Order: sequence, then C-alpha cells, then structure tokens
Amino acid sequence: MSSNSKTAVTAAIIGNAGLTVLKFGAAVVSHSPSMMNEAIHSLMDTANQLFLLLGLRAAARGADQLYAFGHGQKKYLWNLWSAIGLFSIGCGLGLAHAWHSWASLANAGQISGFGNGTTLLVDPVWISGVVLFIALVVEGYVLRIAWLEYVSRLDSQLSARPFRQLMQ
Repeated sequence: MSSNSKTAVTAAIIGNAGLTVLKFGAAVVSHSPSMMNEAIHSLMDTANQLFLLLGLRAAARGADQLYAFGHGQKKYLWNLWSAIGLFSIGCGLGLAHAWHSWASLANAGQISGFGNGTTLLVDPVWISGVVLFIALVVEGYVLRIAWLEYVSRLDSQLSARPFRQLMQ
C-alpha cells in the first residue's frame, strides 16, 4: 500500500467525518431538510472512504497459501462494495428524506431552534451557509491532497500531462 494513498484516504475520512458532525448539527439547529441531506451525503462519503481504506489494507497483504500472487486485487473488490453502498444506500436515504421533507412542507412552521421553544439568534440560512463554506474549504483541501498524490504518481511514470492522462 502506498503511504501517500493511505494519507489521501485518511485525510478524506477525517475531513468527511468532521463535516458530517457539522452538517448534522446545522441540520438540527436550522431544521433544514437540505442540510440533513448534506449530512447524510457526508456520512456516506465517510463510509465510502472507510471501505477504500479497508481495501488498501487488504491489498497490502503479501502472498500466502491461497493467494500465490498476493492480495493486491482485493482493493478493487472493496472499491466495488464502496460504490454499491454509496449509490444504493446513499441515494435511497437521500431520496427518502427528500420525499418526506417535500410531503411535510404543508406543516412547515416557525423555526424554533432546538425544538424546545427557544429562538435562534442567527438566521438558519447563515448557519447552513457557514457550514457549507467550511465544507468547501475542507473538501478543497482533501482534493488538493488527492491531486498531489495523483500528480506525483504521474511524475514517476514520466507523464507530464495529468489531464490528458485522466481522459485516456
């Protein structure tokens, strides 16, 4: 397992886990169905990255009695499970939540903070906006780590055009 791959996946896990907590908190405070859907999306991203980390660890095992050429191909199996979970569970939860939110729009009332009658001092739109801006910064940082790993691997293969390599 490349330590840089592990670093990129670990950074994604930490970033997405933190964003999941922030987004769930913002969803509870603002009563925003969109923010709740974002929180579910971040939770599924975190689970996705955990599957990828498990795949990297399984692939790092060497040859043994059953796998004469090692376990390197197992990372693709874990990637498949990750994709299946991300699309089926994540999409299903998102659609179910969206349907429930749409169906309950007629019952929308005044937002009252934590549901105990207290009022918010800050507009819920600002809370959601700040959380989404933090998410943009964190996701951008994680993307930078992954991009630098990708470019460093291309440099080792003597390819100077990363975008052209992506399109092949």
